[in-house]
Amino acid sequence: MRISQLFGPNEVFFPPPGLDETIIVRELIERLKRVGKLDDAEIAHRALIERKCCGVESIAEDIVVVHGKLQTVNELCIAVAVAVAGIHCKCLTPEVAQFRVLIIVLTPLNNLSGYIRVAATIRRLLAHPGIAQRLR
Repeated sequence: MRISQLFGPNEVFFPPPGLDETIIVRELIERLKRVGKLDDAEIAHRALIERKCCGVESIAEDIVVVHGKLQTVNELCIAVAVAVAGIHCKCLTPEVAQFRVLIIVLTPLNNLSGYIRVAATIRRLLAHPGIAQRLR
């Protein structure tokens, strides 16, 4: 799997310092909708923020992945926020107080292995010397 096939520049967001994590998540979801990868942004936002119907995983220092399975997603999609000043977390993953890179992975309900493949690919990328440091 090539990560570059799953998202492009329109799915990357560089939030200004101090922006609330829920606003960052909403912006990432809106970007997925604008590029046609998501039908209903409100359902995705509620699933990730209000109902917390997602998995949250810290996969490397300063890098967090949020995963949600939704009926309104037709294919696996990714959006990324990179905040040099950091994202202060209160809602998504309180055990990780701050991180710099937030990766949202949305998969259709019937795609059982999509997230696992993406997470493994991201981990392999981050294992290369210097990749994680460049993201930060």
